[in-house]
This record gives sequence, C-alpha cells and structure tokens, in this order.
Amino acid sequence: MESRSELEKKLIAGGSSLEQQRRVYYERSLSYQWLRSAAKVDTEISHNEMLAFYEAHLKDYERPARARWEQLSISLDRVPSKQEAYAKLAALGNDVMRGAPLADVARAGSHGATAPQGGQRDWTTRGSLASKVLDEALFSLPVNSLSPILEDERAFHIIRVLEREDAGRTAFRDAQVKIKEEIEKLRREKAVQDYYAKLRKETRVWTVFDDPGTAQRFAETQRVEVKR
Repeated sequence: MESRSELEKKLIAGGSSLEQQRRVYYERSLSYQWLRSAAKVDTEISHNEMLAFYEAHLKDYERPARARWEQLSISLDRVPSKQEAYAKLAALGNDVMRGAPLADVARAGSHGATAPQGGQRDWTTRGSLASKVLDEALFSLPVNSLSPILEDERAFHIIRVLEREDAGRTAFRDAQVKIKEEIEKLRREKAVQDYYAKLRKETRVWTVFDDPGTAQRFAETQRVEVKR
C-alpha cells in the first residue's frame, strides 16, 4: 500500500480494519508476556543433564561425509555430438591447466548449474547427488587436484575437490551450546502445556448448548428451517 487510507480500505474490504489489527497485535503481545511470566521455567541446566540428553540423541549429532568443490561441465543436449562435447570440455580443462582461474573458465564456457557463480559448489553430502559418477569422484579424488574428464548420462565434467570432511559425530563439548538451547526450549514448551492444563482444570467453560432446554430449542429451529 502507498498510503494509510489505502491500507485501511484494503483491510476493510477483507473484513478487518487498522484499529482491529492494532488491537489484535496488542492483545497477542500482552498474552505472550503474561504467559511467559505465568509459565515458570527453571533455567539451571546441569552438565549431567546435558550429557544425558546428548547420549539419548546421538543420531542427531552424526554427520555424513561431505565435500566442497568446483565444476566444469558440458551438457550433451546442448552440443551437436558427444565428440564435440568432449572436445569443448577438454579445451576448458586445458585453460585451467595453463593457469586460468577455474571460476573465470566456468563463467565463460561451462554449462554447469553454478557456472554463473564460477562453478563453485557448496558442501555436498555423500549420496546426495543424482549423478553417481560425480558422487563417487567427490569422495575418492585427491583434494585440490583436477579430475580427469568424467561422463554421466547428461554431461561431461571436470571437478576439483576443494575441501572434504569424513563422516563423524559432533563431540559433546562442541554441541553443549545447542543442547542447552534445546533443553530450554523443551522446558518452555512443557511449562506452557502444563499451565494450559491447569487453566482447563480450574476454569469452567460452557456454551448455551450446555443447557438442555436451549439445545432442544436450537434443534427444533433447525428442523423447522429444513422443512421450509
């Protein structure tokens, strides 16, 4: 919207208003602050509690092997023949071998999805690529060495692994901050749910239909309308 009046008209057309939205925002903020003060949370978390949480959720701290890499590719469906695709990629690889930055070569001639970004590929976990050829190469090639020309169903590729990490598990000492945050989150959620349960138990809630006479009259009204 470009003006307050235009916004007001848009809200009214949707069955609301600026004042109503302001009131809803205020009430939600107030209820949130009230709930935080009413649902008390113990913020003291012991080392043993964090360790027990870590041991109970070991799978959450396992990480697969991953690699960061760069790529030159020539797609088979963008050139007249497989021979020409191979030759084009070989020429790109030769440029890199002669000292040209792979990023510049990728921007100039690669068909890879990240060619506009210099062929840079972010961290890739083992088994996540559709190309089994590339996936195998990522975790077998020497780091910082150009691969030979690789072929899969869609293209020819030259890749270079920039960094690689083996599969493993985040150590407890490195996970403690996140563990504490997770325990605090779970405690807040439980405190809120416990408080809601207390309110439901202590607060009587009813409707007009809880009165048998009112419910009967409503049912009769509905039957009359259906007959009409």
